[in-house]
Amino acid sequence: NLGVEVARHSLESIQPLCAHLFKCKMCDSVYAEAPKQLFRTFFQSIFDNSIELEVFDLSSNVLYSFICCFPYLFTDLVSQLIRTKFATSTELKQKIESGFKNLITSPNQSNLEVNLSMFNLEKRNRIKFNSRFNEFCIKTYGLLFIR
Repeated sequence: NLGVEVARHSLESIQPLCAHLFKCKMCDSVYAEAPKQLFRTFFQSIFDNSIELEVFDLSSNVLYSFICCFPYLFTDLVSQLIRTKFATSTELKQKIESGFKNLITSPNQSNLEVNLSMFNLEKRNRIKFNSRFNEFCIKTYGLLFIR
């Protein structure tokens, strides 16, 4: 499918872009505005179940790259998602929050803030995040679509 191939190549091109922004400390610059908007769109497509399954395998690395550049935007997007989709179900809201905390925080953190030491583009941290993302998908991802 041509659309899937285009999506795959587009997602693969995001990682070097984010790496460049991160390494050159340009994540807060005017050059990061378009990638920031792209992050919002990407986040929405992953967590609103509108991403093609054929490219879902790339989403972990792309998400990791985006979080490295825009950690505070990620927590804002997660908080907004939880607030809008799960305002009526406290139990479900707590499970979703817990899943996201396990994804981005260290074990001793109590709040939903990105553990910045984990998001620095190092290979071992990316691999650790991939493992956490797989666990998130198994334990939490399906809960996002309960209405």
